[in-house]
Amino acid sequence: MDNYEITFIRDFRQYGRTVKASSFAEAESQCSEGEFVSGLVVHVSQADEQLVSDMRKRVGEAVPEAAHG
Repeated sequence: MDNYEITFIRDFRQYGRTVKASSFAEAESQCSEGEFVSGLVVHVSQADEQLVSDMRKRVGEAVPEAAHG
């Protein structure tokens, strides 16, 4: 069995959860209303603390830019 990511969007935010399934169709059958299978989860690794800090900083800088067009 493989891991598949199921994604859904609520209030302009994207959320995901992982399910175990033997095929894409089986993963789709586990979706609730408004959810879709975004794909096979190939690899998950633990993020380096410096990388996490840098990404949070970049997201914080990008949000005001997007908000003001």
